[in-house]
Amino acid sequence: MRERLGPRLYPVDSKVSQAEKDNWLQCSNCGKVYAKYEVKQEGQLEPIKEAIQNPFDLEKDQIQGVGQSRRFDRSGITQARKKKKQDLSEVKDPELRREIAQGSELLEYHEF
Repeated sequence: MRERLGPRLYPVDSKVSQAEKDNWLQCSNCGKVYAKYEVKQEGQLEPIKEAIQNPFDLEKDQIQGVGQSRRFDRSGITQARKKKKQDLSEVKDPELRREIAQGSELLEYHEF
């Protein structure tokens, strides 16, 4: 490391968003501009917080759900498919089933 890089300096009258400003670093010595993803980040040393006596105790602090999560499709596509499948299972007439499978909507169905 030769010189610490700082935030890029812009002219006073320029209108640059904060997100754009966060992507660039500038050398305070020579003024060269670097993209933040191209610059090697220097690691930071931290003290050890707690010595681990038993590695199996690590997961006891985490709260986990029981069973699979129920995902809800907000777009309604999954619910529409389930309704269509249910409608198809109730209909015994093969011609009517074919019409429903092609996209027709079933409003009422009565078996005699």
